[in-house]
Amino acid sequence: MAIQSTFRPVFPIFASIAWGTLAHAATIMEITFDTWADTNLDTNLDDGERVEETSGNGYHGFWGSTNGNVQVIAAPNGAGIDTSGDRYGKVFLRDGLTSIPDAWDGPTTTTTPYFTLDGTQSYTFEAVVNWNSTTEAINGLMGQTGGNEFWLRESGGFLHYAFVSGAANANLFSNTIDISAAKADGQWHGIALVYDATAKEIRAYLDGFLLHTNTDTDIGSLGTILNGTSDFSVGAYNGTTSNYFDGLQDTYRISSGVLAPSEFLAVPEPRVALVSSLLLGLGLLTRRR
Repeated sequence: MAIQSTFRPVFPIFASIAWGTLAHAATIMEITFDTWADTNLDTNLDDGERVEETSGNGYHGFWGSTNGNVQVIAAPNGAGIDTSGDRYGKVFLRDGLTSIPDAWDGPTTTTTPYFTLDGTQSYTFEAVVNWNSTTEAINGLMGQTGGNEFWLRESGGFLHYAFVSGAANANLFSNTIDISAAKADGQWHGIALVYDATAKEIRAYLDGFLLHTNTDTDIGSLGTILNGTSDFSVGAYNGTTSNYFDGLQDTYRISSGVLAPSEFLAVPEPRVALVSSLLLGLGLLTRRR
C-alpha cells in the first residue's frame, strides 16, 4: 500500500539561472517510497521488503533495517519514511534482486540491474529530507564506496561528497558547505549536487540556492565512478549504522545531465527566509525563486 500526501508544494516563480549549456537530462534513479511490496498490508517498511525505483529503469531495491521496521509517513512529494531516533535502515539497490512485483516492470522483468556513472558525463544528485532528529554526527544520503565511488552525506552540519575514479578524485571532505541551519530547524529541505563535466564544476545547492562551487581540475576528466558491480545505498552511503540518515526522508533522485535550479525536486515552504539569511551573511546569494 502507498500513502498519498495531501500537501501540494509551492513551485518556483522566478526564472532559473543558466549555467553554460544545459544538456538534456533524464532520470537515472528515483526512490519516492510511494510503492513497496508490503506483505503485511500495514504502514511500516519491513526489513528485506522490496522498494520500487520509479525512473522506469528498473533499479529496484530492498529495505535493510538493523533494529526493526520504519514507519511510512506523508511527505511533501507523496510518501516517505521516518528513520529518526533508533529506527535505522536504508534502501539497497542490488543487481539481480528477485521477487519484484509484476506491476512494477511487467511479468518478464523480475530482476534489477546495477547502474554506472561516468565522470566524463554530467549528473545531478538530489535529496528531499528533514532532520527531525540530530542524534547522528554523520547522515548518509546516497552512494557507493570502493575503488570507484560516489557518495553524498551531511557530517556535523556540513555537506560532504566524493567522486572517485581509481586514483583520481574530486572530493570535498572539509567543513566548507555549511547546512547546519537546515539540519536544526525541523523543516523539509532539498539538497542538490550538480556534477557539471562541461563546465568542470561541482555545484552544491540548498533549497535551490547555490552554496558552493568546486573547480577541482579532475572534474570532467574522471573515468568510471560507479562500475556497476556493487550495491548502491539510498538513505546512507555505506554499510555502517552510524552513516544511516537520521530523520524523515521523502525523495532521492539521480539525473543525467545538468538540472537548472528550477528543475530540482520541489520542497515545501518555508525555506527562503532561512537560506536567504544564511547566504546573505556570506555574500553568496543566488536566487532561484
